Amino acid sequence: MIAFSSESFDASFGRIRRLCRDGQLREALQLLHQMDQKGISISRDIFYHLLQVCAKKRDLSIARQLQSYRIARDLRSVTVLGDHLIRIFVSCGNLQEANEVFNSVPKPSVYTWNSIISAYIAFEEYERAIELHKQMQHSLTRPNEVTFLYVLKAYSCLNLSEQGMLLHCEITELGLDHDVTIASTLIDMYMKCGLLVKAQDVFDMLPSRDVNSWNALIAGYAKFKHGVEALRCFEYMQLEGVLPDSGTFVGVLVACCHVGLVEKGQTYLEIMTEDYGISPTTEHHTCMVSLLARAGHLDMALKMAAKMQSDSPPLIWDAMLTGCEKWGNMEVGRFAFENESKWIDKST
Repeated sequence: MIAFSSESFDASFGRIRRLCRDGQLREALQLLHQMDQKGISISRDIFYHLLQVCAKKRDLSIARQLQSYRIARDLRSVTVLGDHLIRIFVSCGNLQEANEVFNSVPKPSVYTWNSIISAYIAFEEYERAIELHKQMQHSLTRPNEVTFLYVLKAYSCLNLSEQGMLLHCEITELGLDHDVTIASTLIDMYMKCGLLVKAQDVFDMLPSRDVNSWNALIAGYAKFKHGVEALRCFEYMQLEGVLPDSGTFVGVLVACCHVGLVEKGQTYLEIMTEDYGISPTTEHHTCMVSLLARAGHLDMALKMAAKMQSDSPPLIWDAMLTGCEKWGNMEVGRFAFENESKWIDKST
């Protein structure tokens, strides 16, 4: 390596930053190669900056070049660079190369483990995510709060309640059971596994609750058709002064659907938009169509579905079909089926 002044280094680094800021990532990478050829040592800061911009661009070819440079310059032990590359490859839809980056890190940090576990979660490969967590334990790497969030999600998606309870014990031993984010994930896991009492116990032990913990409880009760209990939770949530969000009202409307509370569901939809300024999504409208159709208000349900005809997914028409089947309305059912078929044809 030839000697260089701090001024020349700063100027080159400044140019790279400007090129990245202007979205000229390839030009920035070309300058990086030129600096390297001139014998100028490339600092980790420059490499890290390029990775940050690459993450925003989701440019797979540049990510591969940066990975090659990382290996060539023996930067594998700098775990933060590996962490970023794992996330970039995942965002580009390339799990295999994300895994190759992970395997190239000689001593993964907890953040590196979290990055690869979250990668498999993102690709819904939950068994592999759990296997990686076990490997992490064997490596004696101490988990952090984020690790538990990912692994709990894997357990909930696979309905592994026993393993989830064991992990809950570990979380309690580490004194993290009162962390509202972890507790909300525990509530969600227990609810998805059908352990409603366990979920309620976790909720009741929380010193304070946020919208996510309330949402997990409401959604869980609604899913298992405990509509009255879900709506009671919503009332308590309001009394505690916790502001609901879009997800809260999805759970509330699902609860109304199971109990058959048409007027109350319509009122909640109005409250959502008028009092809280939340715009209804397709999910909210699907809940309302399902509520109206199941209660026998097929004309009202059809009008709502027709208003969204340009972007209605099959779920809305499925909700219509369920109501038509329940009430034996073949005419409306045929119309719903035809619209569902048209949407599927367009999407394919």
